[in-house]
Amino acid sequence: AEPRHDYEFVGWKGRNDRSAELTVMLTGDLELIPVFQPKKSSGYKDSVIFNEICFFQLESDTSGDWVEIYNHSTKDIDLSGWVFTESTYKKGYVIPNGTILTKNGFLILAEHKDRISTNGSPVVGDFDLRKKKKGEKIRLYDNQGLIVDSLTYAKYEKEVHGENAFSLNLVHPDSLRSS
Repeated sequence: AEPRHDYEFVGWKGRNDRSAELTVMLTGDLELIPVFQPKKSSGYKDSVIFNEICFFQLESDTSGDWVEIYNHSTKDIDLSGWVFTESTYKKGYVIPNGTILTKNGFLILAEHKDRISTNGSPVVGDFDLRKKKKGEKIRLYDNQGLIVDSLTYAKYEKEVHGENAFSLNLVHPDSLRSS
């Protein structure tokens, strides 16, 4: 039994055996049902959040897609080895060593890092981001492989949004801070 990255195998329904791999001798009908549970969340879960995503630009805009994350904790956080993904954990972008997200600071993960205008926020990237206009789920994992944040956004609809470049963002990211 192989769980997806965000889950762990805990056993087999109706059996005491906790091994993810079984060898059985069939003498009749047998039903094996694996039991999985979600992995625990990262200790950074309430500190680092997706703040803004840009997945639709005008054809003349060559900046590419990008995602901005925000640290609303009171400490700098080393993001070395963290993984950002829009598909599977194994196919995600690994944030370079030495990448620090300052307290109350922003970091942009960009398809083309040299084409982004940032107003001073640091940028990492140059990877195939290409956010889907049909909507999708993006995830951020810490360097232990535990989920920090995830976000699902809806389909881009030309009839609703027009033909203007735009992004989805939190207006006040610190309003999410726990009291």
